[in-house]
Amino acid sequence: MVYRMARPTKRSDSRVAQFERHVPADVQALANGRTVRIELSPAFGEADPLGVTVAVRGDRVRFSLRTDERALLARRHAEAQAALEAFFEGLRRGPVRLTHKQNVALSGEVYRRVVQRFEDDPLTPEEWMAFKGLTRAALEGRLTDPPVAYPDAPPDAGEALALFGEALTDGINALPRDPAAIRPALEKRFGAMADEVLAQHGLLADDLSRFALLRQVALASIGAGETLKRYARGDYSPDTRAAQFPPVEAANPRTPGLTFDALADAWERAKGIAARPTKTVRDYRRVATVTFPNFLRQRASHDDPCRVTQEDIHAWIYAMQEEGLTQKTIRDSRFAVLRTFFKLGVKRRWLAVDPTDDVNVVVGKRRAGRERGFTPDEARSILTATRSLTRGKRSPHLMAAIRWVPWICAYTGCRTTEACQLRKEDFSQRRGGWWIRITPDAGSTKTDDMRDVPVHSALEAEGLLDFVAQSARGPLFYRTESGAVSVASANSIGAKVGRWVRSEVGITDPRVQPNYGWRHAFKTQAREVGMDQEARNYIQGHFTPGAGAEYGDMAGLPAQMERLPRWL
Repeated sequence: MVYRMARPTKRSDSRVAQFERHVPADVQALANGRTVRIELSPAFGEADPLGVTVAVRGDRVRFSLRTDERALLARRHAEAQAALEAFFEGLRRGPVRLTHKQNVALSGEVYRRVVQRFEDDPLTPEEWMAFKGLTRAALEGRLTDPPVAYPDAPPDAGEALALFGEALTDGINALPRDPAAIRPALEKRFGAMADEVLAQHGLLADDLSRFALLRQVALASIGAGETLKRYARGDYSPDTRAAQFPPVEAANPRTPGLTFDALADAWERAKGIAARPTKTVRDYRRVATVTFPNFLRQRASHDDPCRVTQEDIHAWIYAMQEEGLTQKTIRDSRFAVLRTFFKLGVKRRWLAVDPTDDVNVVVGKRRAGRERGFTPDEARSILTATRSLTRGKRSPHLMAAIRWVPWICAYTGCRTTEACQLRKEDFSQRRGGWWIRITPDAGSTKTDDMRDVPVHSALEAEGLLDFVAQSARGPLFYRTESGAVSVASANSIGAKVGRWVRSEVGITDPRVQPNYGWRHAFKTQAREVGMDQEARNYIQGHFTPGAGAEYGDMAGLPAQMERLPRWL
């Protein structure tokens, strides 16, 4: 269905024009029953703008523009159209998290509106004392059903007198505090004001932001009551309170073309991103462009970064906990990734707020009940068990992996996948000895760098080089139909080696990982024998701090490697 552009209309019984427009179908359900505060240009000779509160009912919005003067009619119609478009767009965007600054700014609009409404004729000091008292009682949880505060309506001193008596402060203080009553009391007293100021800026606040906004509106109202009480006493000195409220900034607007993929692309192009490891890039992209958007589509039926709320973040964390992910994995491998992308969006001014702000994933302190690497007995048990394997239903490549991957990890400290993806051509003899080249060309390295690691004499004595010599070119521990390298295949083989360590060797202590324990054990041994720190970091592919570590090539590695004692 096609709708004509909204334009002023006239009722048959009135010369004053009306605004009328259709409510878009995609927001009708959300808009129905809500109110919108629209500021219209003042008529000739009037200083203050005309404030109109419009209730949305059904599929159309109608209200009087309160003029038949042609130029003013055109201005007011355009202002109403813009205000409603902003309101509908806010509904489409969904609830957003508002910063503390935004809440203070929005409450400032309530402050200015109340003060401007009554500054010329500010009633009596006692009425504003009653207004402040009712608000304070709601803010402190002393009232469960306070009267509604309307910015254009005078305060109800009679209600305060009935609730608190003539001794206002003593009457309020005599009532008990109930923290649970604060939220519903503030919603009752200031919910309409909050709705109007939010709608005026096309915003829909998430639950936490709304509560924070209600508190700020209450505080601003107390300030407005104090200012008007001063005016009622004849003190019209400059209003310094108004200056404390910052201007309203838009919550996350729709940035054309902004998607999670666009954020990921921007992150990769950011300064220094070329030096980031490809595995990190791959992992980050998967979380930010697949894992979280998939969750978001199931939860909220969209994958728009501009519409993500703090509630979405909390729900995602809870869903991951329900899946059984550890707090550390959630914090370091999932949540930290998403926070990086949202902070980049804010920094680039594509997003006004970061929905991950004030969200924390708490990780309990790890209880060090034992070392994280294998004990000498555990290491010897694994290496001894590799010498007496029974094939059973295992493939030749898996048999080779179980035989040699633990030994390679034990004497290089490399990551399991780095060992499982080794190819025959990654072994070479030069500079008087044998070397293993751990390279991303074979599949993946965490740092995306190549490193050459000397072959320890224990590996040569065990027969690793004979096994390599007898193997065909390509990966030593898996085969693909195309013959190409496969990180997934290397990961799969590594997992099977780990299961063998658990099930057949019997290393079942959950505090030590069945493959990763070698990296910790290697580092421990390297420290014990005084291996040079740069050498041990290089051999394991760990980063060495300091700019000097990037200069020159590693020399003397074979001598450093031979410092390691033999396990068997």
